[in-house]
Amino acid sequence: MDKIFLEFSSAWWPEDSLGFNLVWDDCCKVNDNWIPDPPQAVLLQEDSAGIPIWCRSLLGFYTLKQHPTTLFTWVTGPPADLMETLDNDKLKAELVKVLQKFVGSVFQVPTPVRILRSDWKSNGLIRGSYSFRTIHSEEKAASASHLAEPIVTKQKKPVSPSLHYPSFHLSQNLFPII
Repeated sequence: MDKIFLEFSSAWWPEDSLGFNLVWDDCCKVNDNWIPDPPQAVLLQEDSAGIPIWCRSLLGFYTLKQHPTTLFTWVTGPPADLMETLDNDKLKAELVKVLQKFVGSVFQVPTPVRILRSDWKSNGLIRGSYSFRTIHSEEKAASASHLAEPIVTKQKKPVSPSLHYPSFHLSQNLFPII
């Protein structure tokens, strides 16, 4: 799972909008033909509107109250891994295509001035955004109580405050302006 932020020069959506959910009109067709771990070549295939299949895993585009010219979206599953490999210009263009498909008849969607995204899967320090605990987590010292303990330096000083959730703390470090 990854998060993508699109910053625009100005908000082009209504001030009171919470964002836009995406409901694909041919989702049944795509879902019927979906394979569990699709190769990147399949995810890069484009539909009739020129939108890559990987974009089907975008959950929507949502506003940020504290950043009124920014929308964010989540991308999940293997498409998130693929998204991390795309250059920023290509990613911006593909996300604008999605926005134009869904809201282009109502709003004029400009090109974002900036894009920020997580790289939780490819980042060697993270290797994924969330952890899954199994029945063996306790014996491997990976229980919720172990994971809740602050990370400390060799001098036993906390690296970060213990009240921060790791994914929140990381996102604040990666995207300090958002």
